[in-house]
Amino acid sequence: MKKPASLLLLLLLVLPLRMIAANGDTTVVQSHNAAIWSWYGSIDSWAVFPDTSVDYRKITLKYKLGCPTSGCSAWDYTTQIFIMRHTGMLDSNMVLSPYFTVNGNADDSVLFNNDSTYVYFFNTTTLTTDSTLAATLQLVLYQDSLNPQTPTDTLWVYPGNYYNYLYDTTGAVIDSSFVGADSTWYNGDYTFYNVFEIIEPIQIARYITPYGNNLSPSWNNTWLFDITDYAPLLHDSVEIRAFYSGWSSGFAITLDFELIEGTPPRTPIRITPLWSGYFPYGNTSNSIENYLVPRTQYIAANEVNSEVRIDITGHGFGGNENCAEFCAKMYYLKLDNVTHFGEQVWRDKCGLNAHYPQGGTWLYDRANWCPGDRVYPFSHEITSLVTPGDSVVIDMDMDYFVNINNSNPGYQVDGQLITYGAPNFSLDVEMQEIIAPNNFTNVKRLNPICKSPVVIIRNVGSTTLTSVVINYGVTGATQSTYTWNGNLLFLESDTVYLPATDWFGTAAVFSATVSSPNGNADQYSDNNSLSVPYVAAPSYTAYQVYECRTNLDGWHTSYTVEDASGNILISRNGLSANTIYRDTFLFSAGCYIFRHYDAGKDGLSFWANNSGAGYMRIKNATTGAFIKNFGADFGTALYQEFTVGYNIGQAEQEAEQFMEVYPNPTGGLITVDFQ
Repeated sequence: MKKPASLLLLLLLVLPLRMIAANGDTTVVQSHNAAIWSWYGSIDSWAVFPDTSVDYRKITLKYKLGCPTSGCSAWDYTTQIFIMRHTGMLDSNMVLSPYFTVNGNADDSVLFNNDSTYVYFFNTTTLTTDSTLAATLQLVLYQDSLNPQTPTDTLWVYPGNYYNYLYDTTGAVIDSSFVGADSTWYNGDYTFYNVFEIIEPIQIARYITPYGNNLSPSWNNTWLFDITDYAPLLHDSVEIRAFYSGWSSGFAITLDFELIEGTPPRTPIRITPLWSGYFPYGNTSNSIENYLVPRTQYIAANEVNSEVRIDITGHGFGGNENCAEFCAKMYYLKLDNVTHFGEQVWRDKCGLNAHYPQGGTWLYDRANWCPGDRVYPFSHEITSLVTPGDSVVIDMDMDYFVNINNSNPGYQVDGQLITYGAPNFSLDVEMQEIIAPNNFTNVKRLNPICKSPVVIIRNVGSTTLTSVVINYGVTGATQSTYTWNGNLLFLESDTVYLPATDWFGTAAVFSATVSSPNGNADQYSDNNSLSVPYVAAPSYTAYQVYECRTNLDGWHTSYTVEDASGNILISRNGLSANTIYRDTFLFSAGCYIFRHYDAGKDGLSFWANNSGAGYMRIKNATTGAFIKNFGADFGTALYQEFTVGYNIGQAEQEAEQFMEVYPNPTGGLITVDFQ
């Protein structure tokens, strides 16, 4: 019995790590831990990742932002996370190095004395001319031309070539004497080449900070970035840069890399930056096209799949269109001088930002970004447009624009070519995300729910996906099954609204699993399932009052209440300004959905307009107590699912007292509303 045991131990010692590690094992690597961004600049940190023997099916960057004890910055600033790729290649630049420095400065010349010199001054106690030893000068000499930046000697000398003054008893100057110099040196420069390693910053995430003037020091939130395609760069020791463009303090940044072992949909091979930087827009003497220049790229024979990824956001504004931040312009992607793709650089749903309200103009739509949210890149699959083993010229152009103001608008652009091997599976479907139910902060506008779970599935097999079976439900409850039918190409996703399920489980954990792609066995099951914790929908009393007070833009406001079958029970639209509307309804047992829309995308109260303030509330029709009071600064919409007659979570606690102060923030008058 001892021999087989010894043999097994020996095998375990010599087997490669990748043969021992199991698919699905997760490694977390942290590069930054509450590092304080206090001013414009970067915080660089090294992190140690597993070696190249480990493959990952998914890598997620958890970008956590918090407030330092001094509070968060009140402004929306661009932040970027880079992998600092150390290429191992050397470059050089010509450097001038002085023959000597005077007190650390490379002065053109210096006049000095080797013996002591003195400085005269008026003594206010004795009312006479007095003197003190002159401050010495430090001369650092660099006399080795082969090592021109290495000091060879240091001298301490006394100044010369200045006047001393004599004073009468009143402190008036009556005479002077000149202090000469016994030595005069004239400076020069050595010319040499400084050799350095080429370090290439490769952006993996971009996020715009929220207006943080109303955030408490304890505030924090996390955003997720899928960075699986950067796996070739995340092995062994890696330098990570966290860049902050803010001119005020500040935020605290924590970066955790979650690496799940396994096989990705296709194995990334190479990441090549094409354009990176902030480029002026509308400057006729310095066009953005001077920076978005054509790039010739060779596609290797094994790089059978390829994609161009473009992260672009507009900032600053000039001209009649308020470009680049507040105008919707197009960019165009060309291959070999032929335009194949075009995208509008615009984000039109800032009023639905998950992080709300904020202190500034958080709800204004912008050029592909919103304050307090991550930036989503554009992806262009070019596999069918290039030939492995050949070169392609990749070019990017912007819509024409002339800036007529003295401003400096521009676009922050990071364009990358990413190449891959062939798809690893033919039939493979992924449960990509569970949107609802989910207690993750960034999907809070759609949660909690009592009706239809919402998930995102993705085809990660090379065969077009036409059907898939989805099993889902709450832990301990009866599970549900749904068959999805559609048409998804490789790497395409679909948001699926599932039929209602049994919510009466033993734990507040929701799971969803996909299987049977196109009626066949899934070739890779490790990516089929997800589970998330959630908060159940609240239970309200049956007899309710919906009370809405409009602001000056009453026509913006509309709201509905519907049952789980989609029947509209309460509906209001075309409302008048500064008017109170009340709807009383007796609900039977069931699940219900309340929706409130604002056509102006600025809620019932917003500090930056002149529309006044309104409110939206749900009350107990019997007692008059508040069941739910919605904040007035909500942007585009309010959404609330609730139950009546049964409780799948915590029953809503009615509030007998309530007070609200608005608008907030404000520099003017406020309204205090209380019961």
